[in-house]
Amino acid sequence: MISSRTHPPKQEELESRLRKALARDAEKYGTKRQLSAIVATKKTKKITQRVNVPTLIIHGAEDRLIPIKFGRKNAELIEGAEFREIEGMAHDFPRPLVGYLAFVVSKHLGKSSDSE
Repeated sequence: MISSRTHPPKQEELESRLRKALARDAEKYGTKRQLSAIVATKKTKKITQRVNVPTLIIHGAEDRLIPIKFGRKNAELIEGAEFREIEGMAHDFPRPLVGYLAFVVSKHLGKSSDSE
């Protein structure tokens, strides 16, 4: 559900992610943080309208967990936000796209620091 269909992860990578997720959850706070994020989505409009910093929203074109229309809507609600739809990405960060994602984020960070 989370993984990209264009760039599916290898079995070893999925197993590694699962081990890391289970280790994080063992801290007892991982699940609470995730549930808090889910509950907060009901307040997204109020929260996003208060954002007043340079904002980049990255959303995978193949995301089946959170429809892309919600990423676009958040970008509309945040004044001046930049929205980037990433082809070949779902609700994950596929290894083949990591370099491109780093470029997109660093470009945004460069713009943000230039505006100060």
